[in-house]
Amino acid sequence: MIRLTRTITALCAALLSSSVFAGSEVPLQVVRFEHTYTTQTGQSVFVLGGIPELGGSDVRRSVKLVPIQQSPEGTLWRVDVAIPQGTPYSYRFVLRTDAVSTWRDSTNGTFLTTATAGTTETPIPAVRDRIVYSVVGDGATETTFVNLPGSLRRAFVPVPGRPDLQVVAVFDRPNGPGLDFRIFASAFDTPRHVILHRAGALFDYLPASSAGGGTITEFALPTTLIPATRTVNGVTGRGVRVYLPRGYAQETSRHYPVLYMHDGQNVFAPGGPFGCWYAESVADDMIRRGRIRELLIVAIDNSSNRLAEYNPEWQGGQAANANYNRFLVDELKPYVDANFRTLPGAADTGVMGSSFGGVASISVMLAYPAFFGCVGLMSTSFSYTTLDDRLAAGETPTNTRVYLDAGDTSDGGDLTVGVRDALLRTGRVLEQSIFFQIGFNQQHNEVAWNARLPQALEALYPITEGASELALPAPLRGDSDGDGCITLEDLTLLLSAYGTCEAGAGYNPAADLDENQCITLADLTLLLSAFGDCR
Repeated sequence: MIRLTRTITALCAALLSSSVFAGSEVPLQVVRFEHTYTTQTGQSVFVLGGIPELGGSDVRRSVKLVPIQQSPEGTLWRVDVAIPQGTPYSYRFVLRTDAVSTWRDSTNGTFLTTATAGTTETPIPAVRDRIVYSVVGDGATETTFVNLPGSLRRAFVPVPGRPDLQVVAVFDRPNGPGLDFRIFASAFDTPRHVILHRAGALFDYLPASSAGGGTITEFALPTTLIPATRTVNGVTGRGVRVYLPRGYAQETSRHYPVLYMHDGQNVFAPGGPFGCWYAESVADDMIRRGRIRELLIVAIDNSSNRLAEYNPEWQGGQAANANYNRFLVDELKPYVDANFRTLPGAADTGVMGSSFGGVASISVMLAYPAFFGCVGLMSTSFSYTTLDDRLAAGETPTNTRVYLDAGDTSDGGDLTVGVRDALLRTGRVLEQSIFFQIGFNQQHNEVAWNARLPQALEALYPITEGASELALPAPLRGDSDGDGCITLEDLTLLLSAYGTCEAGAGYNPAADLDENQCITLADLTLLLSAFGDCR
C-alpha cells in the first residue's frame, strides 16, 4: 500500500529568489515545490495548479517533480518553477504513472494532498497602465480589454502632437500579465503592457510601414570544412537560406537576433522529402501577435554526411562534427553578421534542431559556449549520444536558456524527461532557464516540430527580451478629447454621458474614469481632481 507521509517540506515551497526573465515584463519569483512520498516503480509525483506554469488545472499538463533523495519517510521530490510576481495560485500534489505515453490520459492521476494556496510577492511597481496605440486610418475606433473585469471597452482618442496616431488605455491596474484585447474581430494576447497596433499586427516600436510577412533569401557559402550542397548565383558551397522578418528592408536602422537551424532543407516551405517546419509562417504569426522578437532564422542545409556532421559519436563523426561546428562559428556566423543587420552577441544568438539536429545543437553549444545564449532541442536523438551526460554534469552555462521537448509517441520522450530532470538537478528553473513540453499524439516528424515551434520560439526569443521602443506620449486619464489636457471639453463630454452604463445608449467609455462600466459621481470627482492638468 502506498504510504503518504504528510511531510510537505515547504507547503507553498521556499521562495528562493526574484528575477526578471526576458519573457516577462513582470519580475519572476522562483517557487520551490517539494513533497516526500514513497512511490513505486513507474510512478512519479507531479504538482498541479490553476496557473499556466503549474498545468492550468489540466492534470495532463501537471508538472513532474524530480526525485532528490531517499529517507526513511520516503523519496523527496522537488521542482523549482518561475512564477510572475503578484500571482495568486493554489496547487495539489498528484501521483501519476510516469511513462510519457500515459501523460495525455486525463484519468492518470491520484491526488495526494488537498489544495494549498500561495502567492508570489507584490511586484514593483505594484500597478501599471495598459496602453494600446493605433495608426489613424486603420479604422479602429475602440478596444476591448479581455483580461480585465467586465471586458472593458475603451474608445480611442487622439495622441497629442501626433495626428497619425490614436490611443486607448486603462490605468493603475495590478502589475501582472500584459495585454489581452480585441480590435475588430482580431484577438491579441501579448506580454507587453504598451503596444502599437497597425494593419492587424502588433509592434513595440513605431514602424516605417505596415509591412506584412517576412521574406527569404538564399546563398551558398564556399568552405573547405564541409561538403558543398548547392550552387546559388554561380557560387558553390553549403546552402543557406535566411528568413528576414517583416520590415527588414524598410527599418534600416534596426538590428536583429539570430537563430541558426540545422536540416535547412526542411525549415522553410516547400520543405524537403520528409516534410516542412514552415518556420517562416510560424515566425510571421508569432511576430504579428506580439509574442516574439523580430528575428533572423538561418537555415543550414544538411548533406549526405549528415549523421557524422551532427553527431561526434557517429562513425567518423569526431572530425566531421568538429568541422561542421567550426563552419558554423568561424565561417557562417561571421558571414551572416557581416552581410545582415544582426545583434551578434551570445545573448541574441541561438541554435536549434530536431532529431540528430538536436544532437548537433548540443555539440556546437558545448564546443562554443561563448557564442550561443539559447538552444532549442526538439525530439533530440538522445539514444545515439552521450552528450546529455555533459548537460547533466552542468557544462551548459547557467545563463544559456534551454528549450527541450519530445512527442509522446515513438519519439524518445522518456529519455527526454530524464535529460530534463538532470538539468533541473543542476539548479535550473522551469519557465526561466529551462522550458519543456511533451507533444500529445505527436511523433518524430516535421508536422510535430511545426506544431511545437511557436512555444520554442517564445521560450527563446520572447518579445519582452528586447527593449520597447515606443517612446510616445502617454495618455492622460480623463482626457476624452485627446488634446493632452483636462479641460472644459472633457467635463462636457463626461456630463453628457453622466448616469449611463456600458449596455445603454449614450455611454462614453472614454469618460468612464474608474472603469466600472458606468459614468457616475466617482468619475466626475476624478476628473475634477485632475482639472487643468496637461501631459
